[in-house]
Amino acid sequence: IKNKLTQFGIVTEDRGGDIVLVPVSAKTGEGVDELLEMILLLSQMSELDYYPQKPFQGVVLESGLDAKKGMLVTAIVKQGKLSVGQKLVTGQEEIKVRALFDDSGQPIKEALVSQPVSILGFTKPLAAGSLIFDSSFGMEKLDNSSLKETFGGQKERALLKLVIKADTQGTLEALINSIPQKKTSIIKSGVGDINDSDVFLASSAGAEIIGFNVSLSRRVADLAEAEKVNVQTEEIIYELLQSIEEKLRALEIIEEEKKILGQAEIIADFTVPDGRVAGARVISGEIEKGTEVVIVNPKGKNKKTKIISLQQGSKKIDRAKEGQEFGAIFSPVVDFKVGDMIKYQQF
Repeated sequence: IKNKLTQFGIVTEDRGGDIVLVPVSAKTGEGVDELLEMILLLSQMSELDYYPQKPFQGVVLESGLDAKKGMLVTAIVKQGKLSVGQKLVTGQEEIKVRALFDDSGQPIKEALVSQPVSILGFTKPLAAGSLIFDSSFGMEKLDNSSLKETFGGQKERALLKLVIKADTQGTLEALINSIPQKKTSIIKSGVGDINDSDVFLASSAGAEIIGFNVSLSRRVADLAEAEKVNVQTEEIIYELLQSIEEKLRALEIIEEEKKILGQAEIIADFTVPDGRVAGARVISGEIEKGTEVVIVNPKGKNKKTKIISLQQGSKKIDRAKEGQEFGAIFSPVVDFKVGDMIKYQQF
């Protein structure tokens, strides 16, 4: 482990560096007391001071809806202290602290520096890493540090449009970051149960709704069915992401099929002075001279080339339609076999 740390420029004291290394075991508790002592020692040596009289600043760790309490924002006190009744500001709203809870869920009256605390009073979830300030800072000090529900513009080439709901802001961000961004368009994302507005928005945008660890009431489910909106909820994020990947693969196949303007099956292979000629029969659409095509063999290996000559018997033609047979010469020269497919599609 020490060798790997050194590779990243982290040199411990026993190797001549200035990084303190304290071995600990979460299983046995070994080294925990030494670690705490070392933290206190380093804080004293670094002259880290705490000024409780300074205005409160906090950093958001997590936020989400609690079934009994409502919207809870969990933060760690960075400066000053936080008390019940105190007014706070974010980039989106100014609120009054209605209640505070410690890390075990017990109500407390105030929280001091470095203490994690859950705050009741916000109406909207905040993104992890957002800053919370005492109202004395003023709203103009902030620049959209809190989360706004995302109504993204639809991507021109997005295969799948989504409305995403999750139980907490952290899981929502993890879910969004795990979804292929180039293939999807997130119409809306937010924290909380799936509701009527989600269904109506998805219906108008042609989107699907996915939910992680959220509820779907029978009434909302019936509404989604009436609006022909597909809704999927899961409690395991892997299963949800796997389902999205499967949908994207299916949609990609459909999109590729839409691009195909003509298909022909190679039924013969001839050798002429000008090179090899593929004898083929058009099975759908049409095949044109001068177009780029893809030769696809049964094993799925694709070879891109161009038809430079198209002929029926001794007659040169510009295109062959469905049901017609033809001979084609390709450039660049590619290997092909009887049974391969010629696909003429938009590139």
